[in-house]
Amino acid sequence: MLLAITGVAAAQDATPKPVEAPAVPSAPVVAPASASDPAAVALLAKAAVAQRGGGTASGDAPLALRVKVRLQYRSPQGDDVAVEAERRFRAPDRIWTRAKSSFDGAETWSGYDGKRPWLRSGKNVRWLDEPGGEADWKQLQQDFELTELLTGAFQLDRLAPRLTELNLLPDVSAHAITARVVEGKLTVMREGQSKPARVWLYFDEKELHLMGARLMPDGEEAIQVCFTKHERNGGLDVPGKVELWADGEANPRQTLYIVLLEVAPVFSDADFAPPR
Repeated sequence: MLLAITGVAAAQDATPKPVEAPAVPSAPVVAPASASDPAAVALLAKAAVAQRGGGTASGDAPLALRVKVRLQYRSPQGDDVAVEAERRFRAPDRIWTRAKSSFDGAETWSGYDGKRPWLRSGKNVRWLDEPGGEADWKQLQQDFELTELLTGAFQLDRLAPRLTELNLLPDVSAHAITARVVEGKLTVMREGQSKPARVWLYFDEKELHLMGARLMPDGEEAIQVCFTKHERNGGLDVPGKVELWADGEANPRQTLYIVLLEVAPVFSDADFAPPR
C-alpha cells in the first residue's frame, strides 16, 4: 500500500479503472526497445511534456517526493480506516512515513535511513531487522516498491526510459471521456526481487493527463490505479486524488486525497531517521 504501515492498520472520477534488506534498489534504467511502436513512443513523450507544462525536462532531478494525504482504506478485518499520513521517499532505498489515526490520534512512524529499518510507536523504536520485525519489514518493503512506481507516474520523464516494447492499445471511452492507452514492459521490485511486468498507462485524449495505470507483474494479481482531480503543483500536472484496486475488486482498496505534494525535493539521510 502506498501509505499504509503495519500497526495503523464525477466526470474524471468515472475514468475507467484502468526490507531480507529494506534497501530496495530501483529497477534498472533501460532505453526503449527498438520494437516499440513509434506512435506509442511519441504519445508518451507528448504526455511527459504536458505533465511538466512544456518546460524543459530535468534529467538530474532525483526520483523523490514528499506527500501529505488523507487516506482511506479497508483493513484485513473489513473495517474502513481513515488516516492522516505523510511520506518522504528518495530512490534508491530511502523511505519515511508518519501516520496518524483520525479515530484516536495515535501516531506511528516507520522508515529506512540507509542503516537500519525501524518502526516507532509512542516513545518506543523497534528495529525491524531483529527477530519479530519480519511482518513490519515486509510491509515497509511493499510501501517502498509501490511508492517508487507512483513517484515515477508523477515524473513521466523518469518513468519513460524504464519502459520497453511500447505499443498503443485501443482507446477506452466512458462517461464522455476518451483515454489513449500505452502498453509497455518494465522491471519492478516485488518483495526485494526483480520481476518483469507489463503496464498500461491511460491518458486523457484532450489534456493528456495520466488518468490511470494497470500494473501486471508476472504471476501476481494486477494493481489498478486511478488518478483524478488534476491540478498544477510546482509546475507539474499532478492528481489530487488517487485510488488503488486489487484486480477484480468492485471498490477501491485505498483512496488518497493529496493535501501536499512535492516532486524531487532535496532530502538528507537524517530526514529518514526515527523521530526523537
